Amino acid sequence: MTTSSKSIPENGWDTHCHVFDPIRHPYISNTPYRPPARTVNDLQNASLTRNVVIVMALPEGTNPAHTVEAIAAFKAAGRDARGTVVLDLHQMDVDNLKALDAAGIRSVRLHQTRLGEGGDLGGMMAAMCDKFAIAGVKWSLDAQLSLATWVRLSPVLRNLHNKYGTVFVIDHMACCHPSDVDSPDFSHLLDLLREGVVYIKISAMDRYRADGPVEAFESLIRQLVETRWGEGLLFGSDWPHTVTEGEVEDLPKVDLGPHIRLIKSVCDSVGQGLWEKVWQSNAADLYK
Repeated sequence: MTTSSKSIPENGWDTHCHVFDPIRHPYISNTPYRPPARTVNDLQNASLTRNVVIVMALPEGTNPAHTVEAIAAFKAAGRDARGTVVLDLHQMDVDNLKALDAAGIRSVRLHQTRLGEGGDLGGMMAAMCDKFAIAGVKWSLDAQLSLATWVRLSPVLRNLHNKYGTVFVIDHMACCHPSDVDSPDFSHLLDLLREGVVYIKISAMDRYRADGPVEAFESLIRQLVETRWGEGLLFGSDWPHTVTEGEVEDLPKVDLGPHIRLIKSVCDSVGQGLWEKVWQSNAADLYK
């Protein structure tokens, strides 16, 4: 990360970052991509925020040990961290969930690619919510899915939210492009946000801007911020900006300065206190 962090609240949270250490924590054999090592020390040095949420990525499979280890390293350094892990249902027994909760895990991430084409995402979500309830953990479910997929799942999300109180964390603004702002699907997404069913990470604009400036997202971010006066929104850096195909020796350098300035400009123009919500209080509430 190369930009100044002066405008970020002192106890801010970056809710979407990864750590990779393929020597100590080898990748699964069938991973579609193999990022170079980016250790917890690298993250501590690069992070714009005091606090982070470390998110397991596809190459790590379903072993949460590295994430738990990274959380402990942040806490040992006098900072705070939480984790979002990938688990199979058979790993979600009461004792394991309680142990992970005590270690700082607060969410399970669903990878659609692991379920395969036609996989029953809604059924998997329901089964996981039931596991959370049995274990008595107040976790969220996190996923990087397309806007159309989130909208298709909306009846399931509402039902599970009403039944269990579970909230769903939407990575990377539902993979929206700037042009999606006027679509019916985006309006449905705003309904889910308005109802408190979902949290949405403002992240990875560099992936979805179609070679245009990040400022092209201004209208989309404004609608997100205005929907609940900043509630339900989170910042995610997406560090270290992985390339999700093949094996690479290095990773792209992404200047988050324009991203941060855009979000701050929108928040400040909509109302007081919204910048703090996006960076601090929303994450502190969700991952407490």
